[in-house]
Amino acid sequence: MNAPGASGGSLSRPLAMLVALAVVTVSLAAMALDAERRAAVSQPEALAAAAERVRSGFAAGDAVITTPFWEHGAWQLLTGMGPGTDAYPFPALLRSDLPDPVTLLAHARLWVIGAEGRAPLPPASVRAVATPIAESQIDAQTQVALWALPRVTPLRTMTEDFDRLVVRRRHPSGEVDRCPRRGDRHRCGREPWFDLHVQDRDVYHQDVSWLFAHPGPDDIALEIDWPTLPGGAWLVLRTGFTQAGVRHAEGKDVTVTVQIDGSEAGSFVLAPHKYWLGRAIYELPRDAALHKATIIVRTAEHGWRELMMQGDVLAEVPEVIRQWAALRP
Repeated sequence: MNAPGASGGSLSRPLAMLVALAVVTVSLAAMALDAERRAAVSQPEALAAAAERVRSGFAAGDAVITTPFWEHGAWQLLTGMGPGTDAYPFPALLRSDLPDPVTLLAHARLWVIGAEGRAPLPPASVRAVATPIAESQIDAQTQVALWALPRVTPLRTMTEDFDRLVVRRRHPSGEVDRCPRRGDRHRCGREPWFDLHVQDRDVYHQDVSWLFAHPGPDDIALEIDWPTLPGGAWLVLRTGFTQAGVRHAEGKDVTVTVQIDGSEAGSFVLAPHKYWLGRAIYELPRDAALHKATIIVRTAEHGWRELMMQGDVLAEVPEVIRQWAALRP
């Protein structure tokens, strides 16, 4: 006669074997999946080889970008190799998934590191005008390609003309507070974030070093005069909230108005919750050698409206920049 529980005990051994087999099967499947995933990712050795390929051919006027944009494993290997890579914010090392064509076309050539099996294609905003020069296969998941771009060198930029800018804050009553240049800021006599200055921030999928042009307070307009701009050229204006600012719903719409020689040339509105880049193009008349552009920034409530701005004066505006400027949220 079997002891109590003997029948159950005789079944436990096969059951235990089945459980153990299932665990081994799951473990092997997980190991295979992990190996498959690691095989699809560019390994450090491949990224190092890709970086060395770029370093060996990098020249003044070049820029580098990776795809996917979050793969920055090669960046620390590319610093110090030439102009634009020597000091932060490293303008030749483009860390973005949506770089604008004004930024890209400031370079004559673009190196693209394609990682994790991605093709080394230039960003969509300039792909139509990029010409392939060379391509190198590092391994199954990593490639490097060099592309020629129709370089568009700005005649002037707002950040480089920081000393020439004339800045003020205008009250609704018409009273004006001057913001003279002192040190690295145009100081308006209020909290530091109301001073016009240059910051390195994330603006619409792109690391930028632009003007921090915070509006307000109390419906007080920020006015920026940009003088002695050449007639017959084009002003390309880019504005957008910082990534931190977009994450906050505080504040109200910000209106950006552009005047040329005192006459309004156009305006646009940036909403607090929109992760977007305001972009506009204005012609500087040919009837005079020099012109003054005035950019006016205003909001009824300034909370978290961390506005960044950059202006570029171009001799000509390529069609890819015009198409990009016409995009709206």
